[in-house]
Amino acid sequence: PVTIFQGASTQTFSGSFANSAGNLVINNSSAVTILRNANNAHTGTTTITAGELRLNPATSPAGFTSQLVLNGGKLSTVDIALNTTWTSSAVLNLSASSTISLGSNAHTISFAASNGVTWNGTVLSITGWSGTAGVSGTSGRIFIGSSSAGLTLAQLSKISFDGFLYGAMMLSTGELVPATPPKPEPTAQPSGLIFSS
Repeated sequence: PVTIFQGASTQTFSGSFANSAGNLVINNSSAVTILRNANNAHTGTTTITAGELRLNPATSPAGFTSQLVLNGGKLSTVDIALNTTWTSSAVLNLSASSTISLGSNAHTISFAASNGVTWNGTVLSITGWSGTAGVSGTSGRIFIGSSSAGLTLAQLSKISFDGFLYGAMMLSTGELVPATPPKPEPTAQPSGLIFSS
């Protein structure tokens, strides 16, 4: 695999990853890695072990064929251009507790349905999401598949949205959003005694 390890520096990629067989490992401590190409031929895994992989394509829509493995680092769309669409044809995998940090501009990142992948990581924290729980987001949006079955209940139980209390849910469109509060269970009323004369 190709390993990028640059301590606290920033690496910027403006071309395409054309190695269809190799793997890319992001291991940059506190550094930021910026991916700026429109479409990639790289089909090996892309593993974020430390630091940040920042998606900031120069054109939209942008495509990605590599499976992203979140292994302790951060996937970020900070500073992404307004109305950018970034689509991965591969699944999303969580192998260690990680973060997805969404930028404030309206944009969309999408992954293939990932319900067939075992997530060994404990927590996927999503920051920067804005909107109302249970409905589509108003800035950065995440899609996993194209239906509510894109993630399993076990995977959803590992996802938390910063500022929201009730975990995560999938909309019928495949969008991943904060879950709504659970409905309270109805309280049983005591049965009354009826006397007849």
